[in-house]
Amino acid sequence: MAKRCEVSTLALLFLFLFLSSCSLLRIELTEREILTSFGQPQQHQLEKEFSILVWNVYKEQKENWQTEYRKLKGNYDIHIFQEAMCCQTKPERGYQQVFAKSFIYTNTGVATGVSTSSRVGAVFSQYLRSIGREPIVATPKMALITKYSLPYGEKLLVANIHSLNFVSNKEWAMQLTGLLSKLSQHKGPLLIAGDFNTWNEERVATMLKSTNKLRLNSVSFNNSDTRLRILGYPLDHIFYRGLTVKNANVIKSNGSDHQPMSVQFKVKAPGPRYAGTNGKKCQM
Repeated sequence: MAKRCEVSTLALLFLFLFLSSCSLLRIELTEREILTSFGQPQQHQLEKEFSILVWNVYKEQKENWQTEYRKLKGNYDIHIFQEAMCCQTKPERGYQQVFAKSFIYTNTGVATGVSTSSRVGAVFSQYLRSIGREPIVATPKMALITKYSLPYGEKLLVANIHSLNFVSNKEWAMQLTGLLSKLSQHKGPLLIAGDFNTWNEERVATMLKSTNKLRLNSVSFNNSDTRLRILGYPLDHIFYRGLTVKNANVIKSNGSDHQPMSVQFKVKAPGPRYAGTNGKKCQM
C-alpha cells in the first residue's frame, strides 16, 4: 500500500511539473515564427580561409556570459550556437543572424533554439524540427541549415544541430539520420557542428557511421580537449568535408556549462575530392 502511494505521489508530481512547464512554454509554433533572420552582413562571399565558433551557450544563463561573448564574438566569421536566446543578444555589427526557435517562454516572450550568425549573408536557410520530444516538457530540438557563397563558385553548407537528450537511442538517431538525409543532397563543402548529446557508446557509433556515409571528417583539437563530457563521452562535435583544418582549439570559458570550440578552415579547390575518402575517427 505504501509503495502504491509513493508511485501515485511521484506520478502526480511529474504531472504537476509537466502542466507547469507547458503553461510557461509555447511549443507549437507556426513556420513563420520558427525561422527568423536579422542583421546586415558585411560580405557576400567567404574568403578562402575562414573561422568558426561553435558553442552551446546554456541559454545565456551564466552571470559572465556577456563578458565571455564579447571577448570572442568579433574574432570569427561564423558563430554556430545552441541553446541561444532570441532575440536577447543581437549579432555583432556586420553579421547576419539566422535563428530557428524551439519554443517560446510565455512569461517573457523570449525564444530559445539554434542560431547561426555570419559575416556573409546566407543564400539559403532551412530548419528541421525533431519529431521526438524531450520528456516531461515535450520540447523539440532543432537543426538549422544555412548556405554561403565560396570562392570557386561553390556553396558551403553549414548544419547547426542540437540533438535530443533524454530519449531512447533509437529516437535520438532518428533526428540525426533525418538531418543527414537532407545533407546528402548537397555536393559541395559541408560542415555539421553542435551539441550532439553523444553520452553513450551507441550514440557515438551511430554518429560516426552516419557521418562517414557522407565522407565527413571529425575535427581533432590541437590543445587540451576540455569539451563537456558525460560518462566520459564528449557531447560537442564538428564534422567537415571539402575543407582543410588549419587550426582547431577548445577555448577555456566559464560563460556556459559547455566549452566553445574554434576552427580555422581553408577551402579546397574544386575536384573529385569526396570519392574514396574515409572519415577520420572521432576524437574522444
